Amino acid sequence: MEIPDSARMFNASKLAEQSGVSVATITNWSSLADRPLRAHVGEDGKRLFRWGDLIEFLDAHPGLPAAAKAAKKIRTNPHGSAGVSGPDRETLKAIAREIKAAAIATADATLRAAEHQRDIAHEMAETQLQMVRDLCTTVKALDNALTLALAPNTLND
Repeated sequence: MEIPDSARMFNASKLAEQSGVSVATITNWSSLADRPLRAHVGEDGKRLFRWGDLIEFLDAHPGLPAAAKAAKKIRTNPHGSAGVSGPDRETLKAIAREIKAAAIATADATLRAAEHQRDIAHEMAETQLQMVRDLCTTVKALDNALTLALAPNTLND
């Protein structure tokens, strides 16, 4: 089981199961005079507890033995409830292989896209270079025409 969302609500029994303590401990924590575990009233009138409130409570009460035990359990086995083991080594290896393959495929696709962009940019640069060459040719032709038109022997001075 994954780490619950901090806003997820649980009844006392399920919260106790998730945190590795007894239902009585959850009830006692919600009855403390000093910074109790906050309880919410559900639509059916029953008390519910937010996962995020439990985490805040555990952080606020490290001196309570059961709180220290629950905090340790949650921190050392964050992906499972009490008594449930995590993925085995082969499953983790398979996940790692899938992640590696996805990373390689993403890198290859990114490289192909960059090469395509380079080719497009190169074609655009070649087109712009040809336009500048044509402009230079036009300016030279204009200069030649003006030179001939303004030559001293062509003017009626």
